[in-house]
Amino acid sequence: MPAYEVPHGFERRSELRHLRVLASRCAVHLVNRRPGLEEGTTIGGIAADYAMVIEHEFDRPITVEGVSTGGSVAL
Repeated sequence: MPAYEVPHGFERRSELRHLRVLASRCAVHLVNRRPGLEEGTTIGGIAADYAMVIEHEFDRPITVEGVSTGGSVAL
């Protein structure tokens, strides 16, 4: 499984450019999968991680956007 890394260089600039448009209209929180996922972790398992954090951090419904595989997680 690919290692989680904080984006740097071109990848970071690309992500931030996309998020600036959204951030001009609403609060944006950029997240990635947790580091150290065990082999065999499923999309459903990753989605459950996010759901737990969202329920803990927010007291109302929020909009979630996923990019690439994150789109499957967001569903």
